[in-house]
Amino acid sequence: MPDDARRPGRPADRPADTDHPDRTAPTQRTETGRPVPESPRTPVPRNDEDWRLKIKSRLTINDHIQIAHRELREDDEYLRLVDAIYDSEAIEGSLTDDDVMAALKIRKWAEEYADSSPSAKEILKANTATIRRAHLIVLNRYGMGRKQRRKMVGGQPVDGDGNGGEET
Repeated sequence: MPDDARRPGRPADRPADTDHPDRTAPTQRTETGRPVPESPRTPVPRNDEDWRLKIKSRLTINDHIQIAHRELREDDEYLRLVDAIYDSEAIEGSLTDDDVMAALKIRKWAEEYADSSPSAKEILKANTATIRRAHLIVLNRYGMGRKQRRKMVGGQPVDGDGNGGEET
């Protein structure tokens, strides 16, 4: 259809888009022939303060436990509780019991820092079983879950044959 042709529903005395003196010809058109409006370019922010999330999401219990984990990873007792990969290596004789003890250690940290850390306040709202499960998820986030470490040799994952296959 030529640009100066009359479109259905357009008054006869109104010119086509490109003929109007106040309008410039659009550079792009959609499949239906409508002009694609140009959006103003926004420069990419250079510093963290200028970045904003579209959706404000709350931290989950996993995120709060991760903060506690970062604080506790210098604590030797805590590290001994999460170090074992077999029941025979566990401090309490069972990996599950060591996980519960690590959860209690996290709760103790939260009680100590409840006045200064919002994450500590959130951790105190959770029961021990929830803290334990979230702690296991945090270890997996770092690739340091017990099952993950059980399949490593020299810090590298190996397949079931011990041949250094892909990660599991």
